[in-house]
Amino acid sequence: QQHNHPPLCAWEISPDDPNVIYQNRSTDPDPSRKSAYAVDRVYGPRSRTSNLYSDSVRDVVRSAMEGYHGSVFAYGQTSTGKTYTMTGTPNDPGVVPLA
Repeated sequence: QQHNHPPLCAWEISPDDPNVIYQNRSTDPDPSRKSAYAVDRVYGPRSRTSNLYSDSVRDVVRSAMEGYHGSVFAYGQTSTGKTYTMTGTPNDPGVVPLA
């Protein structure tokens, strides 16, 4: 049976707020039950990997080239885009080719 309900988004993201808010509205519609997580940056599904690279990775690579230790760590749930972010495609190169 097909449902005509719009998809529910579990995350609230504001460009001016360093917190992302999670609420599983499909199982808990109570708006008072939310969890906040502090993050440095959030990139949406339409973001370009080159933006992530210039914002968060370029300085790590430059420092490593000057002899400092550096690490870029991709962590997350299965099938959330870690490999794509690191390797990319010919039209949207990932972090490794950009380095």
